[in-house]
Amino acid sequence: MGNTIGPGSSFDVETLIIGGGPTGLGAAYSLEKNDWVLVDADKQPGGLAGSFRTPEGFRFDHGYTVIPRRYDFIEHVLAELGPKYDAEGKLVKNREFIEFIEKVRTNWVSLRGHFVKFPIQSNLAGLPAKEQTFLPKTRRITSTTGSLNSGGETLTNLFFRPMMFKTWAHPTTKLAHNWVKSKIPPTDLKRDLVRTLDGEQKDDLWGHSSSFKYPKRNGLGGVWKMLAKKLPRNNVKFRAEVVQIDLEEKVAKTRDDIEIKYKNLISTMPLSTLLDLTGRSDAADRLLHSSLHLVCLGLRGKPEDLFGKNGCIYYPEVGTIFHKACVFSNVDPDSVPDKTTELITLRRADQEIQSSDDESYKPGPYWSLMLEISEGPLKEVSNATLVEQVIIDCLGVGLLKPDDEIVSMHVTQMTHGFPVPTIDRDEIVNEQLEWLKSHNVWSRGRFGAFKYEVGNADHCFIQGVEAVDNIEFGTSEKTAFNPSEVNKVGQMNEYPIHDVELLKQELKQKPDPEPPVDPIEPPDTDSEDIQMGIKSDSVSEIAASESESAVLVSRAESERDDDTVSNVTEEATD
Repeated sequence: MGNTIGPGSSFDVETLIIGGGPTGLGAAYSLEKNDWVLVDADKQPGGLAGSFRTPEGFRFDHGYTVIPRRYDFIEHVLAELGPKYDAEGKLVKNREFIEFIEKVRTNWVSLRGHFVKFPIQSNLAGLPAKEQTFLPKTRRITSTTGSLNSGGETLTNLFFRPMMFKTWAHPTTKLAHNWVKSKIPPTDLKRDLVRTLDGEQKDDLWGHSSSFKYPKRNGLGGVWKMLAKKLPRNNVKFRAEVVQIDLEEKVAKTRDDIEIKYKNLISTMPLSTLLDLTGRSDAADRLLHSSLHLVCLGLRGKPEDLFGKNGCIYYPEVGTIFHKACVFSNVDPDSVPDKTTELITLRRADQEIQSSDDESYKPGPYWSLMLEISEGPLKEVSNATLVEQVIIDCLGVGLLKPDDEIVSMHVTQMTHGFPVPTIDRDEIVNEQLEWLKSHNVWSRGRFGAFKYEVGNADHCFIQGVEAVDNIEFGTSEKTAFNPSEVNKVGQMNEYPIHDVELLKQELKQKPDPEPPVDPIEPPDTDSEDIQMGIKSDSVSEIAASESESAVLVSRAESERDDDTVSNVTEEATD
């Protein structure tokens, strides 16, 4: 297909997609024409919704991420990735597919030494008696200062205010309120009062994430790999970081000096990064985000019965450095090494260094624990002591026992963890998105559209789909610009919301443009997800002294799968 493209070369394309996460893949999945190219700085698809594997064989997602049941179009896409059966009901063989498992999500809050079912405002019986006594009879959400008040001052001080700060790494006084309804369940005073008097805690299965599908094998990253494999081989290009964009000439340049001239650009890089590249640094500086650290521990043995098997535990109090914990092996049993695998014990939970008794390799079984820690200007994190502090706090709250054997320690750092919904965010973001669109640029996705309330994996995938429809048919983008509508609880969003098939029939009468030339692979380098700043490291030792304790020693390769991604590179994975 045309001339070979290498460093210093150039080619033209109708639509350029920057980013191989859910948004970029959603856009590519929707483009029927062949005149498009997707590029990504990473070596594999998935972005912030991807997965990685530690050298010891433990797989983790980039945070506790699920695909909620919100869009019927995504249900269709997942069904397409699933098994197929013939007319006799027999499984079609010689076809790669993903088997999904239905799961129910149950979350808890650790508070004052008690475990309270989430949502906490609906399970007040789980609170200590003293806190129950001081709960107000009326509840409200105020917005004058952007702070959250969903249960009066007592519940706000106990949970909401400290939890928001630990999650966002920004005070609630800087936060807007318009994201609250789609993320925090409403209260029912009569029902909740009866529950409190009866001492009852109950799962309400609130929201689209209360039930979800999860792959039986290969983690969430396997979904994006499978989608990437279904795309035209020569249209997908990883290990290609875009470092320059000329809006007037409509040209993007990669770090390897490959120039791509486009007519339309769908960008999923952080909006602030895109604005910096296009000369709007002043606007970029007004967009706030927090960073996220994931401390991932692999352990020998079996975990304690830590409540919801498919959920997480929130930790709002200052006694823990982390704000969220997840027994990841409960969510994804396939994510740990087989019990016959022999691994060496790196340390016991109550010991900073390896004991001489732990120097031999031993079999499993194994389990895994993932802790999330946010960072921001008012909430700094020391990389040198992070892992040790996490383990100490896990011991303090009972997530770990002193004699637990840790066989894998891994830290993933994401410079972009949460787009912070500041009070002036909508004004800034909508103005910049409109300006970019006037230059044929659609900035979409969790950080591309910079809207936390539509930043889940399903939201992002549909943002890519809707961006393509907007480009081709001029249709509205409901997800990016009407979050409250798509997030209505109990609503399955039908898609498309317009007669796309009729429009496509009309367009078929037009001749297709020439297909793009083959993008070649850049040099084989040890790449990371540069756009989102994802850095993964395995901790192979922790020095005893503070001066020697910065121990992110060996870089961990992300999970490898030689025949996963369609063009990508010989080493491309999630």
